[in-house]
Amino acid sequence: MREATETPSDNSDATDITSTAIPTQPPTPRPLAPLQPSIPDSLDDQNVEGILARPIAQLSQFAWMNGTWSAHTFEYHGQGAQRDLGKNTYVFATTMKNRWIFGGDGKGTDYFYITYDPFARQWSLVRINPNPAYGIWLSKTGWRMNRITFDSTYSWVNGRQYRRRVTIIRTGAKSFSIYDEEELPSGGWLADQTVELNKQ
Repeated sequence: MREATETPSDNSDATDITSTAIPTQPPTPRPLAPLQPSIPDSLDDQNVEGILARPIAQLSQFAWMNGTWSAHTFEYHGQGAQRDLGKNTYVFATTMKNRWIFGGDGKGTDYFYITYDPFARQWSLVRINPNPAYGIWLSKTGWRMNRITFDSTYSWVNGRQYRRRVTIIRTGAKSFSIYDEEELPSGGWLADQTVELNKQ
């Protein structure tokens, strides 16, 4: 009987394109700034206090997303094969004192947290799936032509690290799509999944 392991098993006859080009260990953390105050001490900074007291005006750019959405998800496999993952319902709403937007599907398999970081002046997206899969994506450019693209440093999926990107495209007054892609060793991008949403 074969022992269960904590890492995904590999087929020795298959070529694992991720093993040489994409690290399986976390990147080295960036060194802390010299004399950086602790998090509680930074709250005493008047500039920090002022930013925290103001509403995040940029979140109004996502106000149209609030509500309940009918969704249809498609997954993409090798050689262009597509698998229909069926229909679902997503709900989006502001949370954490209107500092974040939360989105989740009715099956408990896809959770989003989106915000604008007024300190770093960039958009942040945290995504969680039950695989477990999770990652943090950032967008410095924000909305351009009804779309916003978030790039990850590294995301963990099925026990491996990937460079990924998520693009949200507003396709109409009551419709939008979420596109997931992963970076290939060649530097190109491979479509993983699409969620098409229509407001109820």
